[in-house]
Amino acid sequence: MTLLRLDHVFHAFDGHTVVRDVSLTAESGELTCLLGPSGCGKTTLLRITAGLERLQQGRVTLDDRVVADAGTSIDLPAEARGIGMMFQDYALFPHLTLYDNIVFGIPTRRGDRRKWVGQALDQTGLSSLANSYPHMLSGGQQQRAALLRALAPEPRVLLLDEPFSGLDITLRIQVREEILGFLKQTGVTTLMVTHDPEEAMFMADRVLVMDAGRILQAATPPEIYFNPVNGYVAELFGPINRIPATVVSGAVETPIGRFEAADLSDGTSAQVLIRPEGISLTVTEQDSHRSNTVTVLSARILGRSTSLRLRCRNGANDIELHARIPGVFLPEAGSPVVVGVNPRQAFVFPSR
Repeated sequence: MTLLRLDHVFHAFDGHTVVRDVSLTAESGELTCLLGPSGCGKTTLLRITAGLERLQQGRVTLDDRVVADAGTSIDLPAEARGIGMMFQDYALFPHLTLYDNIVFGIPTRRGDRRKWVGQALDQTGLSSLANSYPHMLSGGQQQRAALLRALAPEPRVLLLDEPFSGLDITLRIQVREEILGFLKQTGVTTLMVTHDPEEAMFMADRVLVMDAGRILQAATPPEIYFNPVNGYVAELFGPINRIPATVVSGAVETPIGRFEAADLSDGTSAQVLIRPEGISLTVTEQDSHRSNTVTVLSARILGRSTSLRLRCRNGANDIELHARIPGVFLPEAGSPVVVGVNPRQAFVFPSR
């Protein structure tokens, strides 16, 4: 069931368009993630949904009720939309205790929700801190408190704006696991914004990739990762190798293998994009004439994996490739290795 819908939304600041004809849906009980770089329009969409930014063009519907429609001037205030929002900086009231922050938006008559707050404090490990003030809490504790405050009035939809950006990497991993479990337990429909692809992959049931105010691809995390619609989406998930090639008979030939390009016309100038983790390496003899052989430039262990720089001959030119191999793999600089490529980690797109 679709709980939240945005239809053909445009938005501009001082004549500069930041959201361009965006339509999206959020399904009941699911976590939908807007993923993209700073300035792509994702936070503006969140603010339009919440009623914090006046809708300029398009429509916002919540549970089959129109809450904003630029064509008819419908524009319900934020407090009448049944939406909770957790801000990037948490925005806790410094003069209120943790408990009073959380219950701030609950009407006095809602005793059931105040009972829920007590249970939620227990579940999130904050009970002993109920009478503490925000400055006395760690970043992770403030984050959990802000989430509970957003959920306390029992919103139909929860909006999360870069919820983990203020936490260090170790705490971020721990807290997002806790928060995801808690959100799934509550069953609230959630729309989240992040610039972190790993975070989107971990948290979301569905990812909407944005750039320059548009949604480029909307799909499940595995579909986004293994079937990106273009090079931009493929590159969101980290460094990527690029090998120029030309399409011949529905495929491209490269020094490290042949790749299908059935969707491109013969003669098209293309690029093969290969993720470093999609490359496998096998040590070979120094005078080996096997195909797919490249030369190691450097190998550096990163703990759980090894990062390698490789030199590959491509016609008259050398190109540099990067590989990420699980575990320890440290061939000497200058030694030859044979390259294998996981076809699910290689993509052929027209050259830009």
